[in-house]
Amino acid sequence: MGIIKTIDVSTSRPPGVAFDGKYLWFCDGSFKLLRQIDRKGNIIKTLGPFEVYPYGLTFDGKHIWFSNQWGAGVYQIDRRGNILKSFTGPHANAAGLGFDGKYLWSGRWGDETMCQLDLAGNVIKTISVSPLAPAGIASDGKYLWVVDRTLFDLCKLDMKCNVLTRISYSGTDIYGVAFDGKYLWLSDMDYMALYQVTRN
Repeated sequence: MGIIKTIDVSTSRPPGVAFDGKYLWFCDGSFKLLRQIDRKGNIIKTLGPFEVYPYGLTFDGKHIWFSNQWGAGVYQIDRRGNILKSFTGPHANAAGLGFDGKYLWSGRWGDETMCQLDLAGNVIKTISVSPLAPAGIASDGKYLWVVDRTLFDLCKLDMKCNVLTRISYSGTDIYGVAFDGKYLWLSDMDYMALYQVTRN
């Protein structure tokens, strides 16, 4: 699983990344913003600034969701940036937020757990994934893809959160992950980049 493409997002320090069916979104960790870009890296739209720092990021097929870097808030917004819903999630500082087609997933590397949530914020189940320290979370419809902040690897998990595969990307500091229907996208805070990678 090598890196196919790198998109420079200098100054943004993106922890979270998502795909809305056409465009990529990433959290601008420096300015409390969300940015929408095409796959060439051209900025289409900027939302914010928000009152909180967007951290984990996902898309549910219609709306964008993000977690708060400095709290337990989870927010649903439309593509104009209007907040439609918010609730207190199970993790403070949740770097991981994903959507599997029905449920949200939240993860935080500090306590090595992942939680499955309904869209009202009710916890369906909590799973220990130790020693995996989960950051970004994405679903490809069959598997969960999770960034492990202990080893800085990308992990493929089954839906029971068993780790099936680990992939390392040397010289990167990955945080977020998204699935675009064919490829995965990883966000890198330190090198301020997005990477397009294959699943196999």
